[in-house]
Amino acid sequence: MATPQLMSRRTFALLAASAVASPLMVACGQADDSDAPLVTRAPAAGAPAEEGGGTTTGDSPAAPGDTNAEDQTGNAPAGGEQAAAGGAPAITIEMPLLAWSVSEFTIPVGGTIHFINDGSGGLHNFAIDQYKSGEVLVEFPAPYDDNYTLPQDLAAGTYTFFCAVPGHRAAGMEGTMTVTEGQAAGVPPGGEQDAGGGVAAGQEAPAATGGAAPVEIAMPGLAWSVNEFTIPVGGTIHFINDGSGGVHNLAIDEYRNGAVLVDFPVGYDADYTLPEDLGPGTYTFFCAVPGHRPAGMEGKMTVQ
Repeated sequence: MATPQLMSRRTFALLAASAVASPLMVACGQADDSDAPLVTRAPAAGAPAEEGGGTTTGDSPAAPGDTNAEDQTGNAPAGGEQAAAGGAPAITIEMPLLAWSVSEFTIPVGGTIHFINDGSGGLHNFAIDQYKSGEVLVEFPAPYDDNYTLPQDLAAGTYTFFCAVPGHRAAGMEGTMTVTEGQAAGVPPGGEQDAGGGVAAGQEAPAATGGAAPVEIAMPGLAWSVNEFTIPVGGTIHFINDGSGGVHNLAIDEYRNGAVLVDFPVGYDADYTLPEDLGPGTYTFFCAVPGHRPAGMEGKMTVQ
């Protein structure tokens, strides 16, 4: 039988062991959530946004200052489009009543004219004296608002355009159009020679031997606009027949017994190159159409 003193020592030992075991048992149990650290989850790259927030799938906001981006409707940004091929702007001509808003202008070969007919003068059309005998090239019903491109075979030169509706030209619908030769991309004016010494494909030959500019002669009524000039051997003459004197032709008294060398129908506007065997000298040229020479269609030409 244990003595009271021994029991007291055992009791004290048991109490001490119990005090040590209690915190260990608590440590082995469930942790208090209030003491756990917070965890922030970032979405993975490319993952769809969660419902109820974020950016809608496929709708990325435009970068600030991105003026080239399309707007939300798919339309291209403002700025317009080029008026004509190559960026050349079209010439705009309106038709207020019986008049052209522009009666004198310059345009490249194959250029574009923007015609507008507001209907104030009724129907109109467009014709050129020196091209296709003045036939109507385009009609302008009321209203009309569209581009018209000049024919590619309408060569460089000065032309008289008009409205062929009866009475309209006389009322003032007539003007002057100067067509200029455009420069082909990468080709210097006047063309370039190929390896064989000829003119490169698609390019015009020089106007005259030595690069001399052609002599221009028109035919107003029954007359030559130039009746005395000097030209090199094999040189070029640019003839224009506006039709005011009908058909004409060219002949030379001292060459081939005055035979006709070239005919000029109404609307003729082209270059003529003198024959190479027409040597240096002074010649009398004329129109061989009956009655035209006596009326004044005669001149002097010096070839050198």
